[in-house]
Amino acid sequence: AVEAAAEDQLFVEGQRIGLELGLGGGWAPRDTAYTRTLETFGFEHWTTSQFRFSAALETIVVRYFSLLLQTNRLDKQEWNRDSGIGDDDHFNWNTWTLDVHLRAFYPVTHWFRVYAQFGVGPTFTGTRLYVRTTSSPEQTRFREVDVGYNIAGLGGLELTSRHVGFFTQGGYFYAPSPKNLLGDRHQSGGGVLLLGISFHFGSRS
Repeated sequence: AVEAAAEDQLFVEGQRIGLELGLGGGWAPRDTAYTRTLETFGFEHWTTSQFRFSAALETIVVRYFSLLLQTNRLDKQEWNRDSGIGDDDHFNWNTWTLDVHLRAFYPVTHWFRVYAQFGVGPTFTGTRLYVRTTSSPEQTRFREVDVGYNIAGLGGLELTSRHVGFFTQGGYFYAPSPKNLLGDRHQSGGGVLLLGISFHFGSRS
């Protein structure tokens, strides 16, 4: 018990402030009410980016618990439709989050920990529509930003020295954004799996 307590204290002293950067993949649902409405209006799916990115600032508040301010890149899709008068009509969206997470962690040793975290926050989905009409042969662009919300549950493993570490993290985001004029929403979250690097500052030792 004394040895375990010492490991805990070494970890907390060496990891007071952290920066995490993660890259990986994700799997948002393809078939939603939102995408079915796009198909109703003649659009066809072109590409989906499964690339995911996260960045987080972490501060330990008490032993075994920390708070994070985290941003995540979620779903990005592109859709096309035959305009009949030139270049195809084009529609795309790109979703990001800005969350606050509560992380519960356990330092198995002073260089290895496991953790689980829960987060909530807003989503920001930028949508862009490029269309041609007979009255406007030049392609017209419409841009909007849909602000929604997301809920996330994640877990991970981290190997760390005093100032630099490496982690793997997986979990699920529920992010019902964007939203169309009919009230249909697309689930831009889904499963994620990341690998990343972490940096630690503010050691008290």
